[in-house]
Amino acid sequence: MSKGTSKRIKRPMSVMIPSNQNASGTPTITFKSDSFNNTQRFTDHKLTVQQYEKSLESQKQDLVKARDNVSFLAPVIEEFNHMVDEWLEQIDNASNDKEAQSIFEDVVSNWVTIHNISESEFLCLVYLFQATYIVGNSQSIKKSNTSSKLEAWWNAYGISHKDNSIKQLVFKNAEPNDIHTLYWAAAMQNQLATEIQANACRVILRDKNSSPWNVDLAPILATDILPTYGVVPVCPAPCPVTMVRRNPKAFLAGLKYLLLFWRKCLTNLGARGIEGKTIHYIDLPVTEGVIKTDTFYVGLDCEYVSRELPSTVKKDEKITKIRDLDDVLSFQLYAINKDGTKFNGLIIHNVSQQHFVQSELISAIQRVIEPLRFANVEPTKRRAIVHLYTYYGGVDISCFAGWERFWNATNMIVLKKNAPFSLGSVKKKLNDDSTITIDVTDLMNDAPVGGLATVGDMVGIPKINTETFDAADGLPKGYYKEHMNIFRQKRPRDFDAYAMNDAIITLKYALFLKDHLGKVPRTIGSYASSEVSKQRKNYPDQFLADPDRPLRDYVQSKGAECVRPGQADLYEESRKALYGGHNCAYVSGYGYGRVLDFDLASAYNVGGHLLPIVDYSDDSYPLIKPNDIDKYMHRAPFNSEVSNSFRMKNCDFTPIGKQMEKSSVFLIGIGKFKIDYPDDTKFIVTPSHSETGAPVYVKHYTDWCPLLDAFNAWIHGASVHIIRLRVPKQNQNSLCVFGDFQNREIKLRNAAKEKMKHSKKGGPQYAQANGEQLLHKLTANSTYGKTLQGAGDHKSRDFDTYLMVETPKAAVTDPLIGDSYTAFTRYLVSILYDASNHCSSKALQLNVTTDGLSLVISPEADVDKFIQEMTDYYNSKMEQFYFDRLHLAGKNRGFELKANVVDYWFNLRTRVNGVAGYSERSKDKTLPDIDKGIFATASMRGQDSNDLFNYVRNNVVSIKNPNVRLSNLTEMKFRIQNHYGSQEMVEQVSNVTLGYDFAYKPFELKKGPNYCYITTIPFNSIQEHDKAKELGGKLTKMVPMRLNSTNFDLFLQTMTEAPVIKHNLTTLKERSKYINDYLQYCNRHYLYDICLGVLDGDLSSEITNYCDRWGSSPSSIKKAIRRVKAGTSKVNYVCGWYYKEVLKNE
Repeated sequence: MSKGTSKRIKRPMSVMIPSNQNASGTPTITFKSDSFNNTQRFTDHKLTVQQYEKSLESQKQDLVKARDNVSFLAPVIEEFNHMVDEWLEQIDNASNDKEAQSIFEDVVSNWVTIHNISESEFLCLVYLFQATYIVGNSQSIKKSNTSSKLEAWWNAYGISHKDNSIKQLVFKNAEPNDIHTLYWAAAMQNQLATEIQANACRVILRDKNSSPWNVDLAPILATDILPTYGVVPVCPAPCPVTMVRRNPKAFLAGLKYLLLFWRKCLTNLGARGIEGKTIHYIDLPVTEGVIKTDTFYVGLDCEYVSRELPSTVKKDEKITKIRDLDDVLSFQLYAINKDGTKFNGLIIHNVSQQHFVQSELISAIQRVIEPLRFANVEPTKRRAIVHLYTYYGGVDISCFAGWERFWNATNMIVLKKNAPFSLGSVKKKLNDDSTITIDVTDLMNDAPVGGLATVGDMVGIPKINTETFDAADGLPKGYYKEHMNIFRQKRPRDFDAYAMNDAIITLKYALFLKDHLGKVPRTIGSYASSEVSKQRKNYPDQFLADPDRPLRDYVQSKGAECVRPGQADLYEESRKALYGGHNCAYVSGYGYGRVLDFDLASAYNVGGHLLPIVDYSDDSYPLIKPNDIDKYMHRAPFNSEVSNSFRMKNCDFTPIGKQMEKSSVFLIGIGKFKIDYPDDTKFIVTPSHSETGAPVYVKHYTDWCPLLDAFNAWIHGASVHIIRLRVPKQNQNSLCVFGDFQNREIKLRNAAKEKMKHSKKGGPQYAQANGEQLLHKLTANSTYGKTLQGAGDHKSRDFDTYLMVETPKAAVTDPLIGDSYTAFTRYLVSILYDASNHCSSKALQLNVTTDGLSLVISPEADVDKFIQEMTDYYNSKMEQFYFDRLHLAGKNRGFELKANVVDYWFNLRTRVNGVAGYSERSKDKTLPDIDKGIFATASMRGQDSNDLFNYVRNNVVSIKNPNVRLSNLTEMKFRIQNHYGSQEMVEQVSNVTLGYDFAYKPFELKKGPNYCYITTIPFNSIQEHDKAKELGGKLTKMVPMRLNSTNFDLFLQTMTEAPVIKHNLTTLKERSKYINDYLQYCNRHYLYDICLGVLDGDLSSEITNYCDRWGSSPSSIKKAIRRVKAGTSKVNYVCGWYYKEVLKNE
């Protein structure tokens, strides 16, 4: 595929003519026609695809080398940082020439000589930084004597006389009053930094057969900048004694800034494209009126049509749509200047199927911002900084040939497959000799769920719905959305308005974020993290990162490398207790009754308010005896506290459980516990890890968990034995830094809600206030997620290298805090579950989710009384501290009623449940959400609640469900076929089972005229759970186990007997002793008959008949047959029995 075009293409363009000139309002869009020439080129079209591939691979290897060198040099860099701190302190305290020279000699002996750096070059660099210090402190655009000081500086440093010749240190042909003299030193420093970064990619230090402590660093710390600037730093007197004597203050300043420069360069090795990657160490003034830098905010959106390829006859029934570069119909830009006083928009159309190239996007940006720029400024002195905003922008930026090269070196990070943002930027020279710098941010990472329609509502600009035009033109719903080319052809004005509307919404939301958050963050979570981490200066003891190291070291570290040294064990142990929320389904089937759905009030916000203030500076952790627990954990003048950190091991939990009841249950710690619930327990409140790492809820296990989980098990009757327990110092005197930030966001949200009350619904003030409250809700809720970022084993593909890399930590990553958020929520949900069992009306609990509970009561039951009884019980189990923090979080009650409806219900498994009439009632936009009911389908798409209910009632085993996958941006960049602009949408139809997920153990079948469901009990052990889940998952794909009691009983018999028979057959050496018993067992079931070919008739047709009747998967049955023939597999006995005993007799 061509990466560009050498022809000049004249494209039609629609230029926006806003009818109102207030950029802050909603523009009324009209357009005038114009033309656009793609005359400006920024990509190198002489570069072949093969050359680009080679270049890309080279860059990938360079980055890998640089990161390997960083790993090798890590201890040296850390030691150098400490030495620099000591040297800086000595420099600041030096009082005479002798001390200055001594410091210099110490640097040479302990750093320069050891690492084979030239002493003469080192002196020249000191001189260069000395000159930087002088010019940086002698010039100001606000002082009248600037020019005279510049002249003096020029004579001292600008030129040097040596051997009757003049050597310039500045740009060639420069003069004292030339603007470039203000930047020569900074420019040289940046060139040095660039060379150091590049050199780190060209050498492999591990191959030098030396220790990192004396490795030759000359290949990395290069100083030759002559080829770039035509000059070289020349020291007129390369002798430290002379330099000190001439100007000791300037000499020490030069030495100081050189050490800081080297420290920053070494710290940044391998971090290409970091924010603020241009390393300016001295901020020199810009002369007013000479250089003008404009900042613009630009929204980008593209419209295209995807072509549906012919359906392929494959087992997986793939239907693939593809969008090539030639299928892009238009791209639209909406721009606003920095002050928000001017705006402009344009749409570039592709009507000839000649694809857009990346240079056209830059030319269009140049054109759209031109009317917004400063006037009367020479083009060569103009600089434009463009912040480009997209929404799910991977599909937009990939619409231009050459995109993969343009964004290659910007340290792009791609989230959610197609939501990219760049930490670096791209700088280009335009055809008028001005320069432009562009970065990109995708706002999907900053927005709530719901797409551009939700974002549009937040900023008061509704997204245009093409279904209105479908109805007007008598077309099927969604036709124009799927055929945008026909939409443009038949309704060109409406197409332009629709296209530009998306770009406007995108940009308006970016400005909305900037107005309310002070900036447009890369992600909403990064904003929350940065706001919390700002408190590190005031409350360093509340942060797990080592306070003696830069925060960036912690973010880039692995495991507990940069954790406070005394808290490394706490960090690693907390990582072992990552579970997430409590999610379990307790029945599987359908019924009729009043369905109630309860949610905890702002679960994670309240959780943040309940968190104690942890003091990580106390890392003593003495081992204490159970009888001494009250000396450490007790009531205090303000709530409760753990006055000193402590450890416990190999003891009963009862003493600490009783002490928590006396003080507070909302104290945090981490431990490994042996937990055993009573045999008659029906509800397990604490999680453990299965063999796959997933959370499971079983009666007997040993695992890591937060302190509150162990307490929760203990108060629910479990025997809890402490194997190891670690509790940090903490108190509840006020909000911790996480809760404090969430409290701030809650207050801002409540203020926005007050604005809504006093605004006209549907008006601009109401829309803005609603947007504010949604934004602050989003920022508060995102806090929890950042505490666990990088703490687990999650990996993703690097956009630069396509290698799998670990997710970096956030500045506030703290697995103990993250574990405690979820433990608090699990505890509150378990009390909510208990409350539903202490009411006069009997309840059938359907499932527990992370922050809620769904249940069914009789339609005749007094619902108000039921809720009041639940409330009374729930409140009776809470301490006063909980209510204090609940009210501080702006809530008056601990849980809220989200749904209340009498209807047929179905509950299949975790997060797959609902009421039959939900979809129909949802069409009524005036109906309150509480009256609609519940409906959750997990990963299933496009299901109707009534259809799903009928499937369940009719014992359908599985349904066909489309699974859509869209090519992600990183995948497109490294695509082997080199079709960088080809975005594929693969729709794969799969069979989704409607059976239970075996979170609990099936126990009893309840069947009546209006109901049929299976009740469950907890599994005894993790091993029992994992084996049952494996076998049961296969069985439920093939047999309707709820059909009748006989069928269900045989299902349970199979679950019990099959693993035993399988074990006896496959694990013993002398199989012949057991084969007869095995064959006798299998002969009772039809599936084995099929395997032996005993049954008359066509095998394929009989399997097809069975599958058609019950919705089973033919491939599953055929695989089972093959496994049975091999003699090494678990057999689906129930399926065979059912077919033979029932269907054959009909």
